[in-house]
Amino acid sequence: MKLLTTFFFLSFSLSAGQLQIVADRFDRDQLKGISSFTGHVKIKKDRDELNATKVLVYTDESNHPIRYEASGNVSFSITSEENTTYQGEAQKMLFFPHKKEYQFFTDVFLKETKSLRTLSGDKIIINSTTGNAKIVGKKKEPVRVTFEIDEKNTTKTGLNSTPNSDTNASDKNTTQKIKE
Repeated sequence: MKLLTTFFFLSFSLSAGQLQIVADRFDRDQLKGISSFTGHVKIKKDRDELNATKVLVYTDESNHPIRYEASGNVSFSITSEENTTYQGEAQKMLFFPHKKEYQFFTDVFLKETKSLRTLSGDKIIINSTTGNAKIVGKKKEPVRVTFEIDEKNTTKTGLNSTPNSDTNASDKNTTQKIKE
C-alpha cells in the first residue's frame, strides 16, 4: 500500500511550497531526526521531481531538513533559481537545502533541457543558486561534457572572431559554470 505523507512533511520544505512524498513504507526516528521512505519513492515539489528506491530525510532539532539522501535507481528533474532544468539519473543523490547543493554519485548522467548540454561522470556537484558544477570522472573513464556550439560567431578556423578568445559565446556560459 502506498503511503502519502504530504500532511507530515509540510515542515519539510526546500522553500515555501508543499512537498509531497509517496512511498511503500515510512519510518521515523524522532530522536535521531531521520525519516526513511522505502519502495517506489516519488517526491514532488513545485517543478522538481525525484524517484528512488529509498530516501532518507535528516532534520535538525526544529524538524527542518538539513540533508536528503536518495539511493537506488535515482531519477530526477530539477529546476534551478535561474530557471534551468536538469534531468538525469544516478545511483545516489544528496541534497543540502541550506546550500542548495545537489551531489550525484555513481553512473551519473545529467542533461540541461534548454541547451541540450549533457554531463556524465562518477560524481557531479551542482549548486542550484550559482549554477556552478564540478564533475569527477570514473577511474578509467574521463568526464564527458557535450554542448551545442553557436556556429554564427565562428570563423573558418572554428574559433570565435573576437581577438584573444578561444571559445564562442555559448561555450563561455558552459566554461563559467563548470569549475574544478
